[in-house]
Parts: sequence; C-alpha cells; structure tokens
Amino acid sequence: LTMLILYCLVSFQRQCPTILSKDISKSYNVSVADLDIFSSIYFYAYGAMQLFAGLFADIIEPSYLAGISQIIASIGSFICGFSKTILIGSIGRFLVGIGTSFTYIPACRMNANWFGLQYYSFLTGIFMIGSAIGSILAQSVTAFLLDYMEWRIIFYLFGGISFFFSILTLIFVKGSPSKLGYKEVNHEME
Repeated sequence: LTMLILYCLVSFQRQCPTILSKDISKSYNVSVADLDIFSSIYFYAYGAMQLFAGLFADIIEPSYLAGISQIIASIGSFICGFSKTILIGSIGRFLVGIGTSFTYIPACRMNANWFGLQYYSFLTGIFMIGSAIGSILAQSVTAFLLDYMEWRIIFYLFGGISFFFSILTLIFVKGSPSKLGYKEVNHEME
C-alpha cells in the first residue's frame, strides 16, 4: 500500500505545478511562459533516470531504492517551497524528477517478487489506477488547497507526505519474500 501511495504521489508531483503556475510566476517575478524550465526540468530528470531504474531495481533492494529516491523527491519539494528564484525552484524540480523516477519500476519488481506472475498484469493495472488518481488529485486537491494556503505550503505539505511514506517504506516494506525468510513465490525469477 505504501508503494501505491508513493506512486500516486509521483503523478501528483508531476502535475501540481500546472495549477500553481500563476502564483509561482508571481513569486518568482517572471511570466507564466517563463516557467517552462521549472516545469520541464522535472521531465528531463525523470526521463534520464528511467534508463537506470530497471538496473538499479535488480541490484538494489527495491524498497530501499524507492524509499530513498522519494526522500530525494521530498527534499526537492521542500527546495521548491522555500525557493525565491526560478533557478533554485528548478533545482528543486530537478531533484523531484530524479526522486520520483525510481518508484514505478521498483514497485513492479516487488509485485513480481511477492505475487504469482499470473497476478502481475492485475497489479500493474492497480498501479496505473493509482497514477490516474494522483493526477486527478493533483488538479482538484491543489486547486482546493490553493484557496486556503500559499503555494509554498502546498509544496511543503506534499513533500512532508512523501517523506512520511518514504520512511514507512524503508521500515516496513521488503522487496522480496526471501528477505523475511520466506520462499520465493516465482522460482523462475531466482
């Protein structure tokens, strides 16, 4: 469940700046059009890290990889919140992109380790639903919260939520049954 929530937060982190763009541009004293680098640098970092996500999920404990990378995303979110310039904000978004990029593949790896392969496509579908929910919440929840708090607080809030679930993942989630002394579910993956 914590991995699903983290993946929901990935979509949330990806989408929420679109709702906050007017407020962010006002704080940075730039036009909304000039926020292109702030928004797009997330995708550059995320895309570049996808080249390594599968490899790292195979050689590093997947729950540790996801938990630590989401802590990096949390730090990036906090940097976005306290940033006063578009440069510092973009560095924060870059860290968010790096941090969120190592969530889905480790989750897939853990699903394959813990559940029979006949359930793999069903579990992948559940994660896709989680992604869609994160995108929907990014729009609706962010717009709702923006009526009651400054955009910076929203970055702090979701950075804190991401950090909390990252810690839960690091403490309670194990990437493989063998880490807890159980037999592997899918022997062909040993």
